[in-house]
Amino acid sequence: MCFVLMVKLHFALLKHRLTANLHFKTLASESDPEGGNFAVCGLFRSIFCHQGPRRSSSWGYVPCMALTMGILVVLGLINPVEDPGYESGLTLRVWDVARPIEFLAEIGPDQTPNVDCKVDEVNFHNASGFRSPPDYFVAEVSGLIKITAPGEYIFSLSSDDGSQLQIENTLVIDHDGIHPAQAKQGSVRLVAGMHSILVRMFERDGEESLRLEWKTPESQDFVLVPPDVFFTERGVTRVVSPGPKKYLDGRQNLRPGDGLVVSGVHPSWEVERLRPEGFEPSVGGMAFLEDGRLLLSTFTPNNNGVLRQATNGTLWILDGAVGGTWSDVTVEKIADDFHDPCGVVVVHGEIFVSHREGIDRLWDENGDGTYESREVFAQPWVGDNYHHFSFGLVEHEGWIYGTLSTAIYFNNTIKADRVEGSVVSMNGPNPPNRGTVYRIHSKSREVEIIAGGFRTPNGIGVSENGNIYVADNQGAWLPTSKLVHVQPEEFYGHYNGLASSKRYPEGGYRSRYDTNGESPPAIWLPQNEISNSPTTPLEIPDGPFAGQFFLGELTMGGIRRVQLEEVEGEVQGAVYRFTQGLECGVNRLLWGPDGCLYAGGTGSSGNWSWNGTRFGLQRLTPNGITTFEIHSVHALPDGFSIAFTKPVDRAWLGNPDHFSLRQWRYHATAQYGGPKREEQRLVASEAIASDDGLSVRLKVPGLREGSVVHLRTDPQSVDGQALWSQEAWYTLNRIPAGPRAYEVDLQALSALNAFDHGDARLETTFTSKSGKTPRLAFQSQYSLPQMLLDGDETEEHHIEAIFRAPRFDPEGRTLAPACLKEMRLNGKIVQSSVVYEPIDAGNRPAKPFGPLSREEDDGCTLSELKLVVVDDEIEMPSVAGLRVLVFSKTQTFRHDSIPEGHVCLRRLAQQHGFQVTSTEESSMFNRRTLPEFDVVVFLNTTGDVLNDQQQAAFQSWYQSGGAFLGVHAASDTEHEWDWFGRLVGARFRCHPAVQPARLVVMDHGHPATAHLGPTWVRTDEWYDFQSEGPHEGCNCLLRIDENTYSGGRTGPWHPMAWSHEFDGGRSFYTALGHTKATFSEPAFEQHVLGGLAWVAGRPANSRPE
Repeated sequence: MCFVLMVKLHFALLKHRLTANLHFKTLASESDPEGGNFAVCGLFRSIFCHQGPRRSSSWGYVPCMALTMGILVVLGLINPVEDPGYESGLTLRVWDVARPIEFLAEIGPDQTPNVDCKVDEVNFHNASGFRSPPDYFVAEVSGLIKITAPGEYIFSLSSDDGSQLQIENTLVIDHDGIHPAQAKQGSVRLVAGMHSILVRMFERDGEESLRLEWKTPESQDFVLVPPDVFFTERGVTRVVSPGPKKYLDGRQNLRPGDGLVVSGVHPSWEVERLRPEGFEPSVGGMAFLEDGRLLLSTFTPNNNGVLRQATNGTLWILDGAVGGTWSDVTVEKIADDFHDPCGVVVVHGEIFVSHREGIDRLWDENGDGTYESREVFAQPWVGDNYHHFSFGLVEHEGWIYGTLSTAIYFNNTIKADRVEGSVVSMNGPNPPNRGTVYRIHSKSREVEIIAGGFRTPNGIGVSENGNIYVADNQGAWLPTSKLVHVQPEEFYGHYNGLASSKRYPEGGYRSRYDTNGESPPAIWLPQNEISNSPTTPLEIPDGPFAGQFFLGELTMGGIRRVQLEEVEGEVQGAVYRFTQGLECGVNRLLWGPDGCLYAGGTGSSGNWSWNGTRFGLQRLTPNGITTFEIHSVHALPDGFSIAFTKPVDRAWLGNPDHFSLRQWRYHATAQYGGPKREEQRLVASEAIASDDGLSVRLKVPGLREGSVVHLRTDPQSVDGQALWSQEAWYTLNRIPAGPRAYEVDLQALSALNAFDHGDARLETTFTSKSGKTPRLAFQSQYSLPQMLLDGDETEEHHIEAIFRAPRFDPEGRTLAPACLKEMRLNGKIVQSSVVYEPIDAGNRPAKPFGPLSREEDDGCTLSELKLVVVDDEIEMPSVAGLRVLVFSKTQTFRHDSIPEGHVCLRRLAQQHGFQVTSTEESSMFNRRTLPEFDVVVFLNTTGDVLNDQQQAAFQSWYQSGGAFLGVHAASDTEHEWDWFGRLVGARFRCHPAVQPARLVVMDHGHPATAHLGPTWVRTDEWYDFQSEGPHEGCNCLLRIDENTYSGGRTGPWHPMAWSHEFDGGRSFYTALGHTKATFSEPAFEQHVLGGLAWVAGRPANSRPE
């Protein structure tokens, strides 16, 4: 009865919508002639989904889109069996939570799933079925279910762990909690027709399964719900991202503005709707005419992979938008017949529209304001894929600027274009100049391709001084979205797919400027944290944030704020949350002649939208209120300065414990999106508040160039206002140059204690009355050993010393003790590798402490002292130009992960600029061929793979300065060849079953382990070795804790990876590498890459601070 009443109510609303006075001078249909009943769907979305959450906290409600579709099919407005927009199957989405969970809760808002795919039925028995990690994930299966016979249906839901079943708005089965695979039943009475269905489950650890059975009115037994009754949207472009997702079970202390998007509209702004009743624009472009009228280009985005032949775009003029309300606005259609018009700009009274085929120009011939004249202005590009958008447009000094996106290929697109070869992460072939930033002169029509290496650059802005900024979207070769400061002929990282097709039998065209080396973005935009689909960057002309930028956001919704600065020739800066509370995901931003901010929205099917919304047009007006928020973050040589919009108590600001920091890097790969790499916690050592309380200088040891630094703080302003958003993300391309050495005399020596840092290099010249060296101490406690001197008290002496500070994990446990690496007295080494007694972090001296202190009664007179404070952080060594032979021949057991190993090394080679030759031919081991390579890799080789002559050639090559890298079963190779066993370092003995275990990192100074934390927990096949591991002289990098797995026979803490210099060359071996999954793990890739760099003799460099 309730559902029937709801349907009647919405029929009434539908009738009202269709008969309302629309204020149109020309009434035009917004329906899509090829995409199904999108006008009807859009109407129901506006009824049911207006500003609604994607997921309700109550499990009695179905997600917005599923509910809408369910009502549509029940009303008979769409029939999925016949509608080309639907196909048989269900949609499976999986979110990796990466921590223990105990009950079903909501995924954080706007979290892109790790898995998004079509499945036939609800019947999963292991992690591979879910396409997920083995533990700690949430899965959701959704779609429509067809009921042919009305009556009572009994469902049986079996899961490990908790699960729930919803049909329409009814929670049929609640099977929550941690439990093994077991079934629970529930019944629901269903009418004939289509019904929305949603199954959710979570997996904590151990086994995982999910199965849905039913007993129909005609049957007596439970059977698996068959595939032919399920339907889902056809051909959806499925966007995913790696990495853990936020889970709202109350254990992460997430709140709006602090781990989640802000709540509602920014307090300093008022938002008004501008759409007249019935006008639902999916905005592609926005511009103002010279008379103050608003110009919109609109179209229905296509997300199903089909290249539309019929045009779908319209150009509108809105009168009354400036200064009026939505009821004052009138809408006039002035042109149509565009394909995906994503940009519009007005130059000297003429209108320019960018669309798939090129740019059209419209002008008003007779001055009546109707723009009746139109021509093809330019066709400088080809658009032959549904994802070939032409974004923009903006004008500067007579030039019109825009961007071109690249193709997406999957399933039906690959089949339709007869693509041959590999299409990785939907990155297919393209015509020339796709993925570029261009400009075209508004008079001469001259075209310039400015820069390349973009994927989906859906947003371009040109600042007042002519700087070009482009927002690009996560995907292949983009580990996360980014904002780029565009420079001429630069390449920004996206490599176009080169597969061949019927259009491009010789393969797609390469990215422009892809041989110029990758340039970094100005701002990385971490996925699922601050931005998922950035759009328009718009410079702020005045007010408290003048010179900064607003940045539209489509699928997370709202607007972000970006602050930029130039450091050492690179543009970089921070991004902040700004506002939510808008009616649609923001595609275009524009300043109006009234000083207000205008926002146009759009959306499409799948997760190409914010909360299922498809249209929007609103005005944001500043109200003069000062909101308490982070104004800006600026990089300093030793940390950051942070400014606020309101003063904060100076005592609070002066406590460094009130600031939390983490840093990580991104590495681009061919895969869709990418995880954070080399993530680590940072600890602020000192906070110095400004006199007015509006800013603080934060000293942060250990910052790395090329990192994203996440900053969190939660002060209150002096007037008691809470911070609008507690987080900032700063992209640290360059650290500003600071003093690299401190020349001090005795009186100024104490000033050094202001520099709280670790590693240091000391030089001093002195005379001594005591006959001993000065009593100096690094970090106020690690004393330089006193040495006896020769000569009288007038003789000058010279000391040089290198000190390495202790390393601690985030909990304060010592990872490596302090060490005096070397001390020279008058040029002679008198001390080396002196290890100081380890201390706990809690026993550190009171702050501030610096790199050097001195007891002044030591009888010495210092005539000069030079101290260089250094950051001894291991950077990623260069492997560019290496020639690597990867050998994987087997004579006994053969690992099924060998193909993945080859793919991994080829991927690393492409990313880092070295060459890989893969082979299983032993004949390549000869004295003529081997000198063509710098490194030889034995990838899971087994048994005797080389004959005597080949062994001799390999040994000779290696002894002449060669480099060897062994992976996993390389230690199970050539058992009768003694020299090879010493080269590898140890002989394989046996192994237990594949299982997770904990590795302990023994050397954080080695390139193969510098990226790891103190421990590394992962799943592999854990080798035991003969004679308890590597021989004497090997540098142990990883040890395994046998207490964390079962079946080990070597003994506790035996080695798992090591390196050594042996017999004229270098050798690195890792016992990791049994499973296929290993070769797609970022940490393992870095492990191998670092080992490769080390054996090739490319050590990491220390960088002066």
